[in-house]
Amino acid sequence: MNGSHFLKTLGHTHSDWVFGTIAELVDNSRDAKATKLSVSLEYLKSVGEEIPMLSFVDDGCGMNHEEVLKMISFGPPKRKEYDTGHIGIGRFGISFKIGAMALGRDALVLTQTTKSRSLAFLSQTLNEGKIVC
Repeated sequence: MNGSHFLKTLGHTHSDWVFGTIAELVDNSRDAKATKLSVSLEYLKSVGEEIPMLSFVDDGCGMNHEEVLKMISFGPPKRKEYDTGHIGIGRFGISFKIGAMALGRDALVLTQTTKSRSLAFLSQTLNEGKIVC
């Protein structure tokens, strides 16, 4: 199973309940101690079609490069206890990947901490139709 097909399968697993998927992504902001969260839907024009873009913007603590890699990688999560005593629901398990692929075919994450800026791209379309070994 190639990566694109695997991501598509993940998205279909939880696509029946869109609000549950959105709740997972909102919870990520809570885990990052965000006090503000903006969720918006915009339409981008591309080659004669409009592509919907759902964005989540918060004022949370952000992620460093290592944390971003853990978030987009597949493998067992290591739960993190925050200084508030709150344990994140699934810190860097599979919920972000499932949620992102249930809502769309690509996800772009831009994040920053006080010391770094990082980005991640999770895509079903990048290698769509290509044989990837």
